[in-house]
Amino acid sequence: MSRRVGQVDDLAVRRASTRSQIETLRSHVLELANANDVEVEISRSKRSQAIGREEGDGPRIIIREIRSQITYLIAHHELAHLVAPDVRAQPRLEREATAWCWALAQSRVTPMLQPTSECANNSRRTWSR
Repeated sequence: MSRRVGQVDDLAVRRASTRSQIETLRSHVLELANANDVEVEISRSKRSQAIGREEGDGPRIIIREIRSQITYLIAHHELAHLVAPDVRAQPRLEREATAWCWALAQSRVTPMLQPTSECANNSRRTWSR
C-alpha cells in the first residue's frame, strides 16, 4: 500500500492542530486557577485531588499533565471543588455531581454530554433518590 503525499501532510496538520489545542486547554486551566488563587501541581500519579487551605498554604489542585480533553476536564472538576459556589457545603455525591456540572459548563471543549442550566438541580434529584 502506498501513501499519497496529501495523506502525510493531512496527518502532520492534524498533529500540529492537536498540539496547539492541548496547549490552549492547558493555558485555560492555568488561567482559571490563577484567577481564583489556586496553585496547580502536576503529578505523575493517576489520582487527581483538590486540597483546601492548609496551614500557611493556599488551595491547590494536584493533577496529571493535561494531554487530552479528559485530563483537561478532570482538572476543571478538581478546580470546581475549590471555587464553584456552594460545593463544599453539600453531601459528597452532590459535591461530585455539582463539580462535574461546573467543569462542563466552564470548559472550552464540547463533550458528548452537554451541560444545561439545570444540570446541578437534576443531579441533586438523582442522587437524593
